[in-house]
This record gives sequence, C-alpha cells and structure tokens, in this order.
Amino acid sequence: SVPAQNKPYPPLKEVVKDQSIFGFKDVTGTMIGIKSPAYVKGIGVPGYHWHFINKDRTAGGHVLNCSFSDLAAKVGTYNNFKLQLPETKNFLDSKFEKDREKELKEVEKDSKKK
Repeated sequence: SVPAQNKPYPPLKEVVKDQSIFGFKDVTGTMIGIKSPAYVKGIGVPGYHWHFINKDRTAGGHVLNCSFSDLAAKVGTYNNFKLQLPETKNFLDSKFEKDREKELKEVEKDSKKK
C-alpha cells in the first residue's frame, strides 16, 4: 500500500519508497489475478498482477509473495476490456512520452525484496 499522492504526482519509483508491506498468516480470503499480454505495455503492466482481500474484507492489497495450504481455484478467460480515458484539458495536455519500463521493473523487483 502506498500513501495518497498530491499534484504534481511523483513517479511510481519514488512513491513505492514509502509503501507499507503487510504480512498475513493462516488467513482465509480471495485472491484475484490478471495476466496481461505484452501488447498492453504503456496502458498496463504485462505479466501477472495479483490482489488479495481477506474473508472479512478488512485487509488485503497487492500480492508480492504467497504460499497456500488449502486452495480452491477458478480460472476464467476474458478477451476484451474497456478503457475509458478522461477528456480533461489536464489529461489531454499530459506528456506520456517517457518510457517507464525500466523504473517499473525496478519497482517490482524492489517490492519483492521487502
């Protein structure tokens, strides 16, 4: 979990330096994952992305590492998604040219070390 951000928004690489990491043990809940294909780079993160929420819906978040002892799994396939972009002047004037792939890989690698 990362703290709320204010404008001007810092890059993710800076934001995660202050992220909180929570550990759970012997907990029941739901984990959902998405595997995004390589062509989503730029609007999403290629590869797997997992989130967890406990049974009481009081704790959860982005999953960095996990293991299971009693697991029931369901798998589904989706072949579409809807991306709705803002039409604000601020968004339309934004500069998205910088390639942040290297920073993202560093963030994911560093997050898994914590």
